Amino acid sequence: MRIAALDIDGTLLPGSLGLRLLELLRARGLASADGIDAIFAAVRRHRASELSFAEMVNATTRAYGDAIRGLDPAAIERVAEDVWRARRDALYPFVRPMLAELRRRGLRPVIVSSSPLEVVTLLARELEIPDAAGAVYSRERGRFTGACSLMPGRAGGKVVALCRVLGIPSLTGHVDLANSTAIGDSRSDACVLALVGTPVAFEPSLELRELAEARGWLISDRARVLDDLTRALA
Repeated sequence: MRIAALDIDGTLLPGSLGLRLLELLRARGLASADGIDAIFAAVRRHRASELSFAEMVNATTRAYGDAIRGLDPAAIERVAEDVWRARRDALYPFVRPMLAELRRRGLRPVIVSSSPLEVVTLLARELEIPDAAGAVYSRERGRFTGACSLMPGRAGGKVVALCRVLGIPSLTGHVDLANSTAIGDSRSDACVLALVGTPVAFEPSLELRELAEARGWLISDRARVLDDLTRALA
């Protein structure tokens, strides 16, 4: 099995589906305002270099759990549908041709994102990608408990998420990694980029750019990625 592991936020479309979901949850009074405010505060502190990426992920994961604790999952699913309805036209123009090229070459697209699974699933369905992983929060008696059972944004988390969604114990020995590709824009993507034969740092964050340059990974952007990836996979 050869795969193409694809990040979403900042890679397939600008911005973050997860953060937009939070904005709508807050605006509609469906989740704790304090919890959501704590998430945006942690993101701002990371951008100001006051928190490391790992610290930011841990802080936002806890705060999101606090924000949705006790909430009916159906409420988030309805808001996620509104988010995707508003953002579906923001997909970069290269996305659908890129997927067609990947499939033509026999690669299996897999979505792996740190955004909540409720909104990740909608994008994957739109793009006809059966395999999609996102952040998963535990449920009990029809309500969110606040505990996070899968956070792809944590160190090594996207490898764990890929294994879970593909139903395999490990990527090594089950995926032809040398002939696979991965595309992402942040530090959380590095664990997957490091494993595949064609890693693509897409409009990367400063931290990922430095790593990509040090390791000789392909660095691309929305204007060039389709051509760059086609050549790299040839």
